[in-house]
Amino acid sequence: MLPWDLSQRLFALPEATLQPGQPLKPVITISTGPRAGAVAAVIAEKAMRKALAVVNARAGTMLTAQLRRHSDGAPVPGGALMVLASPIDIDTTGAEPADGGSGLYYSLLLVIGGVTAAIVVRPTAAALLRSAPAKYGRWRRLADRIRVSRLQALLVEWTLLSLLAVPTSAVCLWIAVALGMPAPQLLAVWLFGAFIVATVGAMSTSLIATLGTWGALLSVFVFIFLGIPSAGATIPLEASPRFVAWLAEFEPVRQAFLGCRSLLYSDGAGGAELIRAVTVCALGLSIALSAGALVTYIRDRDGLLRIEASATR
Repeated sequence: MLPWDLSQRLFALPEATLQPGQPLKPVITISTGPRAGAVAAVIAEKAMRKALAVVNARAGTMLTAQLRRHSDGAPVPGGALMVLASPIDIDTTGAEPADGGSGLYYSLLLVIGGVTAAIVVRPTAAALLRSAPAKYGRWRRLADRIRVSRLQALLVEWTLLSLLAVPTSAVCLWIAVALGMPAPQLLAVWLFGAFIVATVGAMSTSLIATLGTWGALLSVFVFIFLGIPSAGATIPLEASPRFVAWLAEFEPVRQAFLGCRSLLYSDGAGGAELIRAVTVCALGLSIALSAGALVTYIRDRDGLLRIEASATR
């Protein structure tokens, strides 16, 4: 931030250095945004300080030459030359207090909840459809020989996921608020969290239905391990490799972070980040639902039956 009388104070500084007392230098303030991430704030501060150092040196050279011209050949005091060598003071202040990364942690909690829900829902749906053995405390029920298609099982899993997303988001929000996370719009944060959990869960369920056990591993790798660096919460995407910036275009963690940041710290005002997050997640959800339904339908139509293990003693 530049003071309104910067030019006036700079041009008056050479004469002020010859007067008794300490001359007052103009101050340029660098206002950083800690909520954009600690690394992002440091990068921005270093870039601004580097640019202002060049400006400071050039202004000092110009003002020193001005003082020498006005002195008519008389020796210039050393104190005046020291002041004019760096005529501008540079100060740094945080525009907003840091949030401690709560936006990223809450977003990651929602994504992990979605992946975990998908992994838990699959055996639960199999037990409800009686296509797999189930345990209830001391009781154990064997699987019945009923005909359930892959598509029907997947539809049941999606239904359970949509029901499970609501209490999962509520529990995550309750824990986060209890730990001190600001949430001025509880209802909006809760609904957005349920949408993220349902979206990630549906994507993971479709991957598991398509790839089997490998789908669960791929979900953890893509949605969590690749999602953390591509969130852009700690290291800005501009300072990240191009591959990470490309992942950020569709990674659920990035979309969840943008939406949560908009709701937690901007009250959803403007809605640019929130609208983008909802749009990208809705597009990913539609692709996941279409792909999962199509793959399971093709396998059912082609008569690819489940392989049953042979009886052993």
